[in-house]
Amino acid sequence: MAHNLKQAAFRALVYCILSLFVSTHVQADDALSGPLSQLRALAKHDAVLSLTQEHDGQLEFDELIEHNEIWEQVPAKRNAFLNTEMQQRFKMMLKENNSVFVGLLLLGSQGETLAAYPLPSDYWHGNTAKFVNVMADENIFVDNLSWDKHSRQIKANVSVPIKDQNGEMFGVLSAQVDTQITTSLSNISQ
Repeated sequence: MAHNLKQAAFRALVYCILSLFVSTHVQADDALSGPLSQLRALAKHDAVLSLTQEHDGQLEFDELIEHNEIWEQVPAKRNAFLNTEMQQRFKMMLKENNSVFVGLLLLGSQGETLAAYPLPSDYWHGNTAKFVNVMADENIFVDNLSWDKHSRQIKANVSVPIKDQNGEMFGVLSAQVDTQITTSLSNISQ
């Protein structure tokens, strides 16, 4: 009988954990639907598409590596590689009170940084998951989804493709999202 009680308790625990996991994933999907919609709209903006089209295929691989080295070694020269107007747009967007984004990164078709706020540590992102997965799948990519039980926030890096009306890809728009979620589930661990 004690064995049956242990089995029943174990099954109940597993059920609770699975329910919590599924509910948290559903809430994460719901929490990211708004930011993803906003990010997709920004990726379709004329200024974003024009900038990525203008820089499409402009650099040789050696130049990308050289720019990345300069980016890392001489931080004062970083702004020379960036589009000033888009930098200002990103900064203004992130300073808005209702913005769920805490970072924006516009990458050209070769993984080069065209605009970002705040500035990333690397210029070239051609070998990162946020770039490679979006370019390969031509779809959204959600990376580093995590739940912070103390702040009750889901934090994620999300990326979307930048495409023209014909579906041709010209780059990737990536954002760091910090969405506050208030649920009774977050109180379980307390």
